[in-house]
Amino acid sequence: MKKYILIGNPVSHSISPIIHNTFFKDINENDKIYKKVLVEHLTQNTINDFLNQQIQGINITVPYKIDVIKYLYKIDEYAKIIGCVNTLKYTKNGYIGYNTDINGLEDSFYENNINIQNKKVLVIGAGGSGYTACFMALKNKAKTVTIANRTLQNAQNLKNHFLRYYPNANIDLVDLKNVHNTTNINIIINTTTLGFGQNINKSPLQ
Repeated sequence: MKKYILIGNPVSHSISPIIHNTFFKDINENDKIYKKVLVEHLTQNTINDFLNQQIQGINITVPYKIDVIKYLYKIDEYAKIIGCVNTLKYTKNGYIGYNTDINGLEDSFYENNINIQNKKVLVIGAGGSGYTACFMALKNKAKTVTIANRTLQNAQNLKNHFLRYYPNANIDLVDLKNVHNTTNINIIINTTTLGFGQNINKSPLQ
């Protein structure tokens, strides 16, 4: 049986196993199974254990999309620019990290006919998904990107990362508690955990 998993903390809210196992069944891949695994603390030993089990593929959710990189054998060049990964592929030498979040995010904008070019974008959160959202905005030529986060140093780290690839980008920072002072924002992308799982009825803008 080929095993695939989702890891993160929390993962109880995820319906990924339903989606993937239904897909495996529909395409008659009955030798594959997908499960979710709560990982309270991600370490090299955690990744080594998955390697020893020959877990063929791993999806990464909050809060490990950045931290997992240092435990990988290799990271895809595209994912390196984004600065985080959400998908790991098994090899005998170790896991290779990829970012497929960017595809889903861009598709959601395209399918809803939302053009980001020359727009002022507010990204809430500076974790792994915040990196993906900022990359998507910069790649699609947003006019400005404002990063709102509780910890400004994390937002600064995100900004510094992308200035290496987009040195002329207009990236601003704001403390999350002062986010209501931002003006003329066209598009808001929430990358925090507020809005799903146990926080389903909460908003970072409350």
